This record gives sequence, C-alpha cells and structure tokens, in this order.
Amino acid sequence: MSASTISAGDWTPVARADYGLWVACYPNGYAGDRLRDPGTPPYPLGPWSFAAAWQYSSSGSVPSIGERIDVDWFYGDVVAWSKYANAPLSAAPAPEPGNPAPAPVQSTPQGRAGQIASAVIRGEYGNDPQRRALLGGRYDEVMGIVNQQLSGGAASG
Repeated sequence: MSASTISAGDWTPVARADYGLWVACYPNGYAGDRLRDPGTPPYPLGPWSFAAAWQYSSSGSVPSIGERIDVDWFYGDVVAWSKYANAPLSAAPAPEPGNPAPAPVQSTPQGRAGQIASAVIRGEYGNDPQRRALLGGRYDEVMGIVNQQLSGGAASG
C-alpha cells in the first residue's frame, strides 16, 4: 500500500493477522533510482514494526531489465518470499504438454568486468541471490574483482 494509506485507517487487525507490509513511498520523489538496498522506509509504518518490502521508486532502473520501472526491495530471504507467495520452494510451473518451456531471460551484463564490479559495489546489482541472477555467467569473474577491490587490492578488468 501507499505510505499515505497507512495513516488513513486502522490496520492493526491486518498487522496482527501477520500480513506483511509492502509499502510504496518515494522519498526521492519520482526521480530515477537504481536497484539497491534502500535501508528502511523513512515513514511511519503504523501498526507494523517493519516493512516486508519497500517500493522506493517507480522510475528506477535495473541492469539488463530496463529503465523507468518500479524498484522494490524485499527484506527477507527466499524462504520468507515463498511463504508470502504461498508456494513451496520447488514450485516451478511445469510446461503444458505440447508447449515448450519458455527460454530463460538473458541477464548477463555486457561490458568491462571492472565497470560492472564498480556498479556491484555501488549496490546496483542488489544482494545474492538477486546479484547472482543478474550477473549470470559473469558472477565469478565480477565478484572476484569486487572482493579484490574491497580488500584493498588492485584489480583489473
């Protein structure tokens, strides 16, 4: 829900029923933003003690996905997400007979590994497992440079 909707009513029964809060609020207005860990929402969350997810921009960008899209941050892990989605962890829809499975989305970024590593350090590729999915086949290469740079070593790429 929109952050302004939280104060518009009494959501205590919803929060007490253990429904997580996915809040949309844009502290930077509608300015473009990038996929990153935005911290915690800077708005009162009413009866919820925390937000399960936060949509912090509706005009953000995600490498290999696009520009001017909603960017959201989920504060849980894959187990928590599967509980919210009411789906077992292994629940992948099987293709119907006669219909081939869709081709996987190509998400491997192009460009110099050092530039991609800098984007990772700035938070533009999120955290694992999201980062692993976005980097695809370049994950090990880029993360090697990231780890080298963060440990104070020089890295090329």
